[in-house]
Amino acid sequence: MDDGETRTGVLLELDMHDDVSRVFMVNITPILNSDETRRGALATFEDVTLIEKKRTELSSTLETLREHSEKIQRQNEHLERLATRDPLTNCRNRRSFFEGFEAIWKNAQRHRLPLSCIMVDVDDFKTFNDNYGHTTGDKILNAVSGVILEQAREIDLVARYGGDEFCMVMPTADLDEATRAAEHLRAAIEATLVEGLCVTASLGVASLDGSCADPAELIDWADQSLYTAKRNGRNRIARMDDTDASLTDNSIAAQAGHETDSERATVPVADVIALMGMIAGRHTPTFDHSQRVAKLCSRVARERDLLQEHDRGIVETAALLHDIGKMAVPDAILLKPGPLTDEERGTMRNFHRLGARLVLQLTGHTELADLVEQSRLCFRGAPGQGRDRRGHAIPLGARILAVADAYDSMTSIQPWRDARMPEEAFAELRNAAGIRFDPEVVESFITTLQNDPQLMQMQLSGRSDEQQSADDDVRFRSEQQSDVTNVDSLREVLPQIESATTGAGASSSAGDTGNRRPMLSDEELLGILHSSRGLLEVCRSTQRHHMSA
Repeated sequence: MDDGETRTGVLLELDMHDDVSRVFMVNITPILNSDETRRGALATFEDVTLIEKKRTELSSTLETLREHSEKIQRQNEHLERLATRDPLTNCRNRRSFFEGFEAIWKNAQRHRLPLSCIMVDVDDFKTFNDNYGHTTGDKILNAVSGVILEQAREIDLVARYGGDEFCMVMPTADLDEATRAAEHLRAAIEATLVEGLCVTASLGVASLDGSCADPAELIDWADQSLYTAKRNGRNRIARMDDTDASLTDNSIAAQAGHETDSERATVPVADVIALMGMIAGRHTPTFDHSQRVAKLCSRVARERDLLQEHDRGIVETAALLHDIGKMAVPDAILLKPGPLTDEERGTMRNFHRLGARLVLQLTGHTELADLVEQSRLCFRGAPGQGRDRRGHAIPLGARILAVADAYDSMTSIQPWRDARMPEEAFAELRNAAGIRFDPEVVESFITTLQNDPQLMQMQLSGRSDEQQSADDDVRFRSEQQSDVTNVDSLREVLPQIESATTGAGASSSAGDTGNRRPMLSDEELLGILHSSRGLLEVCRSTQRHHMSA
């Protein structure tokens, strides 16, 4: 120790005679002469064995707590991931997605920031599943989601929106920026090989503008753009401001007389019957509602001389099938006894869009599928012009179907409310005229019903029957009721199907020589019902994909 240097706080561990180690705190201070020379040193020893023991125990406890805390944090992160992420693709699930989207939406509205949405759908995904198996299908979804997550910015929100459909929300990105991002994404997916298979995707792009009411509506715009990309050949992108001729020209040209009936696609009767059989077996109230809406459409179009016979037949057939997408809605939503939440309403909108795709895939009839899809669009512009909020033309048939569907829904008993009287429903239709419905169609519809007490009574008399069937059975009737009951239900609606499809130029898959298909036997109806159950299983599969997303 140097002269004048003091050593304090030195720990010294000694083995005592009883084989017990003890710890001392040693302090050493030098003793100096007057001339500052060292004479010696003073050493003090303090037994701190117990204190050191407690300190060691405390350190060990703190280390254990730290390890437990890290383990709990990892478990919480795992639970959070399970609760918010799709396990297959690592994208957000729908619940977590809508929660995050709501916050982004409010921030964009508050600060007037750009906001865009991209919908991504894997092309021909069902074909991959059918030809190569679901394991390969899962690998494709995992690969596509990996590309999307890699391309996304840190602030972007990516979700698995449906079975093979993904959604990416891009804060601060305008339509042009989102379009460029979508093109990069499309190219990256096309360059991805999964087990030697080339995978492509179609993308729809939409951006926030002043007429967009909520996040679900922005997704709707992107999804409609996606539908345009699909119909225009797949493996491409479509923007919300693209004019989709395939969604507008058919009905407009027909109304203008640019096509003759012989040039237009015919309606496959057996497919329509099979689809109606699926509705009858899935949900009786929807089956009854579809028949009434079809009758309303046909009567209004004929009495007001709004459409030619072929177009009336197409619209009536579309009305019979307009709610086909509901067959894939989860039971918890479709059979819910009370009002739907915002997320559940978003789910219903998503499955309504699925309905148009089902109709197109199962019947191959483009015009029919278009009417099912376009009946959900909101009307904008002057009366009779038939434009949606993006300026796209809405065919007259779709405008009629939209009004008839809304009227019958309002005047039907629902589990959470009583049916409205016709006058109340008329008032609501008029309030929504120019906002959701074509004012001219609304007035033609109201005039037709007011001038036809028999039609009004027919609609009112159907309510008690529907409510009774809803009270008796709102489950899968194909599993709980006999084939005889379902055959009877189909037989009741056959004349309506015959009338509608004949007017639309029906075709038969049974080799009929004429346009009109003869009435079917019970055996034929049973065969169609069995086929419709296969379609119902497709819808259930879609339902399972949705619930797992």
